[in-house]
Amino acid sequence: MQTYASPQAFKQALEQRLKTASSSGVDFGRRRQLLVFDRFLARVMAVLAERHVGVGREGQLLGGQDGLGPVFELLTRWLPHSCVIHGFGYSEVVGPQKAAVPVTMNPDRSHMMPRKIRNPGVRDGKSMPNPISINSANVLITGGSEGIGRGLAARFVAAGARVLVTGRSGERLERVRSELKVETLINDLSRAPEREALACHVREAMPGLNILINNAGIQRRVSLAADTAPWDERQAEIDTLLSAPVHLNHLLVPGMLAHGRSSLIANVTSGGAYVPQPFAPIYSACKAALHSYTMNLRFALAGTACKVVEIIPPAIRTTLAGPGATHGAPLDEFCDAVFAALSQGDAVEIGFGATAGPALQERIALDHKLFESFSGRFPVKTYAP
Repeated sequence: MQTYASPQAFKQALEQRLKTASSSGVDFGRRRQLLVFDRFLARVMAVLAERHVGVGREGQLLGGQDGLGPVFELLTRWLPHSCVIHGFGYSEVVGPQKAAVPVTMNPDRSHMMPRKIRNPGVRDGKSMPNPISINSANVLITGGSEGIGRGLAARFVAAGARVLVTGRSGERLERVRSELKVETLINDLSRAPEREALACHVREAMPGLNILINNAGIQRRVSLAADTAPWDERQAEIDTLLSAPVHLNHLLVPGMLAHGRSSLIANVTSGGAYVPQPFAPIYSACKAALHSYTMNLRFALAGTACKVVEIIPPAIRTTLAGPGATHGAPLDEFCDAVFAALSQGDAVEIGFGATAGPALQERIALDHKLFESFSGRFPVKTYAP
């Protein structure tokens, strides 16, 4: 590990690193490109930009609001805190009148892998739930007649699980029942009575349910200024995307805890939960709320045998965006990656492609850090083991 005796020494090493980035074709004006090259370097550049420090073509540092010296004194104070919070790796930096503090500086090129984060919900030294045996699992997938739901259903069936899928179209459900050999139930999750009817059906027909995947979704692609639809239509989107998983979890969690087997709840959110999408604003807002709810559900179930996972798809080639949509990641590749991560049992968030990239990883890590810092402020009741 390299140790720098002064901010000036660190400045010289940083300029060399910037020169290396420059020779690798990095455009310092494009934060996204720099993040892919080196997340730590991108964070340093953000601080430099705030202090009006520019970067020349050869990586040399130029200008500075108050000269470069104070800027690097600022960096040596900032680095230990910011880098530890965000999980960066680096070289030691010694600030004025400070002991050496470890900071990492290694490029991260894992952004194309499914994103898996350690379980932050385990409290009081309790261990994580035992892995679920997929070949003997009882699985409920909402919105399972097409797209992501159908893709995951096919993989669970192939692994030997018993699978129940729901959907609104009897025709599509009959097709998936015939082709995949799953159980089906026509059900409109936007309506509370039908959610209660689904829970009753599960308690009677599948009392050993131990994997619940809240996948059902609709997406209205209309901007806020252009939306003139009747409120009932907008409410149906909110109820399908947010009310449905919250209500269904409330109805089914007691039974999933009562049978004592290791269990799993996976809520399907979206990249739009983290980066609002103006073309689908209500969808984005509901997915952001579902992300928040998922973190609280994980907290409430920590220490039980029920694990909570957030699946974060990028744009996927499905009919969610409307008939004929062809953009997005291939459905089979996404489902393969998600199923593998669920089977391994150590994932808390699962992203793919763009939603497994370093920028979103940084945001998720910060969410966890802040949640862990503030979640213990007030005593709350949680589910008993």
